[in-house]
Amino acid sequence: MAPRLRLAVAWFVVLLLVPLGGWAASPAVTNVKMRQMPKTRQVEITYDVADADGDSMWVSIDISDDDGATFGHTARNVQGDVGRVATGTGKRVVWDAGTDLGETLGHFRARVTATEDLVVTLPGGATMQFVWVAPGTFTMGSPGDEPGRDPDEGPQHLVTLTRGFYLARHELTQGQWTAVMGTAPWTGNSYVQVAANNPAVHISWNDVQALVHSLNQAANDSLYRLPTEAEWEYACRGGTTTRWSFGSDEAMLGAHAWYSANAWNAAMPWGQPVGTRAPDPWGLFDLHGNVWEWVQDYYGTYTATAQADPTGPATGSRRVFRGGSVSDFAQYTRSAYRNTYTADLRRHNVGARLVRRH
Repeated sequence: MAPRLRLAVAWFVVLLLVPLGGWAASPAVTNVKMRQMPKTRQVEITYDVADADGDSMWVSIDISDDDGATFGHTARNVQGDVGRVATGTGKRVVWDAGTDLGETLGHFRARVTATEDLVVTLPGGATMQFVWVAPGTFTMGSPGDEPGRDPDEGPQHLVTLTRGFYLARHELTQGQWTAVMGTAPWTGNSYVQVAANNPAVHISWNDVQALVHSLNQAANDSLYRLPTEAEWEYACRGGTTTRWSFGSDEAMLGAHAWYSANAWNAAMPWGQPVGTRAPDPWGLFDLHGNVWEWVQDYYGTYTATAQADPTGPATGSRRVFRGGSVSDFAQYTRSAYRNTYTADLRRHNVGARLVRRH
């Protein structure tokens, strides 16, 4: 018979402050309890979570093996009310402690943390909403038999992101760009609809670095940047392994993405208002389609070696952009698809999405 874990019941009240620059009341996690399920190495964790705004939030569970002095283990093999969670009582999670901890015996405490999305006021008065993306491990790239696959999507490899980050809920909009930079580089170009809530386009990778510099200078801190390619794919997948974050059925793509079939071929050949298709499982919009999104990395080939916090090649001649656009076929909007060009590219269907440091 497998050894049973000796578990201590934990009761924590967790108050998470919204990082400086955000707004809204902090979520409160209360009534956290844990019990070992009979004759198993699985643990049931229950909790209540409340928020003054009634917003959904990101819930993660950390485990202490030193009576609460530190919480050095993240509960990774979990099912239930973890990840993106709505407010409410009686939330329940089942943690497979045997898989996470092996044959370890001891007394454990659980800490349930709720992290609220962040809204930041940018220089010039526009706001930008960010979604918390927790640390984790995923398989980057696509399997060899995935329809529409390109060779540079492999070999698949495990990637661990050891630090969470805030990722903009939407693509950078024209209103946000103009508020910060005082310019409108898309003006007078073809296949552009000028509107504050439409994606900022005709912006090169170099242009986005200038925006990031302006934001960080105003904040007097290095808060903002582009996501790495690994961070982008991790967020796009939202915990999934399928062609798209909603599954592998192309017939469902139109509900989740603006692409050639419902935009370009429908006489709407420009970036559409952000957030008007369904989000991914983590509450992020338009990672599939609408406009391509620059990431930080130089373009390079994959290896099968597992990596932690990869940032791509140290040097190169081309940068990566991801996600597909209103003028692209379905295969180019898949989670694993990669595109690349020199950092000075400006087009009607290329934009960006920002990361903000926690």
